[in-house]
Amino acid sequence: MWPLEFGTRRRRGVLRIGRERAEYWACSAAGLELRGHHVLSAKPGTEALLEAELHAWLETIDSEARGKPLDLVLESAWLPVLLLELGRSLWSRAQVENLLRHRLAALYANPGESASGWQLQLDHRVGDPQAIGYGLAPSVSQAVLGAMAAAGLRAASLQPAFAWGWQRFERRRRGLRHGWWTWVEQDRAMVCRMEHGRITAMNAGAAMPSDDEEAIRLVAIEAARMGIEGPDGAAVTAGWNELVASGAHSPTPRSPGRTEVAA
Repeated sequence: MWPLEFGTRRRRGVLRIGRERAEYWACSAAGLELRGHHVLSAKPGTEALLEAELHAWLETIDSEARGKPLDLVLESAWLPVLLLELGRSLWSRAQVENLLRHRLAALYANPGESASGWQLQLDHRVGDPQAIGYGLAPSVSQAVLGAMAAAGLRAASLQPAFAWGWQRFERRRRGLRHGWWTWVEQDRAMVCRMEHGRITAMNAGAAMPSDDEEAIRLVAIEAARMGIEGPDGAAVTAGWNELVASGAHSPTPRSPGRTEVAA
């Protein structure tokens, strides 16, 4: 089975793996509820440590998680996300995959590691000048899937967190064809420009916004880089942590949240 899947509409528990924490979210009548988390000392490049940490922690989570398969959602620290500029010369899927593999090797592969074995996912329509690409390194796949199997857990899917969030909020995004989409992860924000409902520009390593004002400032910075002057559509900020008025993120994440602000 292809290990990378885009977001599912089925109601399942979620294991979220970010740069800072691993979290178990269970389904409830109110939505997803945090039932356990573990602060990670592992970082990209230390996947053996990641597997050991996850295995030890997963042995301790609620027994209800063992009865049903879980969606495994990896943030971009572990499963990189790239916007590829294709122009008008790259058309075939093979060409786009080759470009994605080259970029992954240059930016994310461990020293001495080839990106030839990475598993890829593309969000691209023929003729589009941009594509969203995702890459899963074999070492990361082994770490997370191996830890789950050793703990007696089953993965229903393995999904990029960015794609998971993009589809989770799809219904509300339909009214936002032009504007900005900011996806907040544990250690970064991903600020994206939308045109005709498609992502046409992305800063995949922006600073994390602490409140609505900071989220607007991030959008303004990206707009200035693109030469866009003045208000230009609405902006959506989404993520697992709701932005709070105090300017700080909750240390224990609540239900995945979303806020809309004017750009």
